[in-house]
Amino acid sequence: MRKGKTFASLPDHESMFTVSLEEAERLIKEKVKGGGRRVLRDLGTHAASGNPIQVLEGRYGPYVTDGRINATLPKTMDPGEVDLETAVDLLAKKAARGGGRRPGKGAAAKKGRKAAGTGKGSATKTTSRKKRS
Repeated sequence: MRKGKTFASLPDHESMFTVSLEEAERLIKEKVKGGGRRVLRDLGTHAASGNPIQVLEGRYGPYVTDGRINATLPKTMDPGEVDLETAVDLLAKKAARGGGRRPGKGAAAKKGRKAAGTGKGSATKTTSRKKRS
C-alpha cells in the first residue's frame, strides 16, 4: 500500500483483496509512527534496567528488544508465546555475546574518522621519480 511517499506492506498476499480502508490507514499510521517496526507484544519492564521489553516484527523476523539490545527469536519460537522471563534470558545471552550498540561503529563515526584524517589513505604518499639521464 502507498499513501504519499509512505509504503506499508500487507501481512500476506491474500489480504490484498480483503483489506478494508480503516485497516489500510491503520497500517500506514503504524509505519509512519514506528518507522516500520510493528510491535507484536509488550512484555513489561526489564527488572535490572527498567526499560520496556517488546516483541517486534523486523526485517529478518521477530525479535525482542529493551530499547538498547535486540535479540532475534529462534525460528522454533512463536512470537505470541514469548514471556518476560524468556525475553530477559535472550537479551542477557545477546549482551554476553557482545550485542547492543557499540560507540563509534556507525556510518556517522566512519565519516568523522575520515574527516579527521585517521581513516584509510590519510597518510601522505611519496612517489619515487626516475632520474633522467
